[in-house]
Amino acid sequence: MREPRAPEPPLWDDVVLRTQWTLAAASLALCALMAYAYAVRPPGWAALTQYPAGFWIFPGLVLCAFSHSRRRTLRTAITLVAWLVFVLVLAEEPRALWTAFRPWPDPAWVVARQDGQGLRVVGLNCKARRAASVEEALTYEPDVVLLQEAPTAEVLDEVAARHPGYEALTRGELAIVSRGHLTSVPVDPPLEDFVLAADLVAAGRRLIVASVHFSVPFRGMDFWRAETRHEARLVWEDHHRQVELLAQWVRTLDPATPLIVGGDMNTAAGDSLLRDMPARLADTFRIAGIGWGNTVRNRKPFLRVDYIWADTRLRPVTVVARRTEHSDHRAVVADLVWAQ
Repeated sequence: MREPRAPEPPLWDDVVLRTQWTLAAASLALCALMAYAYAVRPPGWAALTQYPAGFWIFPGLVLCAFSHSRRRTLRTAITLVAWLVFVLVLAEEPRALWTAFRPWPDPAWVVARQDGQGLRVVGLNCKARRAASVEEALTYEPDVVLLQEAPTAEVLDEVAARHPGYEALTRGELAIVSRGHLTSVPVDPPLEDFVLAADLVAAGRRLIVASVHFSVPFRGMDFWRAETRHEARLVWEDHHRQVELLAQWVRTLDPATPLIVGGDMNTAAGDSLLRDMPARLADTFRIAGIGWGNTVRNRKPFLRVDYIWADTRLRPVTVVARRTEHSDHRAVVADLVWAQ
């Protein structure tokens, strides 16, 4: 005698089950796709990687939530762990959680500066050439300020005159303000369109500093359109050309003279084009960043596009992004010491 067959599940239950598996697979596929995109950063994917890596966790978690079932908790756990690993490995923002409580300024750096071994560099996009932004940058008592969208030379001279010991150098919308005398370092076209360089003595030692401002960023949001992806690729190529020109110029400098390069590069942190920055320079925030490092937009910053790069003779101690009152960018404040 045959045993009675178990009743087949209702058709609706089968549809729900298949849908849940499909959504879970879609979430994992999106995670794998974005992991490749942010690990490799292909130029053709620039329309996607213009967003911070953490942006993609939201659609991934929505898919995961709709795929969840009390009978399939392991499936949900695997998906959540995949996204957690993605964010921890490829997103820069989580580091803010375990660096936010470090002291700033660092007491050891304060002592080093008193001994003539410490150096503070501030980078800021002034927004629409606002003099108030320069005043704001000078409140940090920096040794060097690297400015973009800076006020005119006349206005900068007036600001510097209100702060004894400071001197300004400007060309176009780029400017450098420092303690002590600045000597312009010539740069050839087309580099002069986005680089202003100066020779100076800071903290008792000679160095070269450069303020940079790359061409406009890509702003398209509709990444699913071929035209948008093509435009993003063109912007990436233009920024990469500027990195290459900058690297060529750096190779012409005396390698024995310390170098600092900083400014608004209109390129998100981690982008593949930044891998071609001169080998002697390091992104100081990656080494010694504290807290939330994103710089745009000022009130709710979601991208880090402002940088201070320093060569190996300068060791970053702490680097912070500070909210401003007169710009749409946050100021980058890097505290460095001379390497022994």
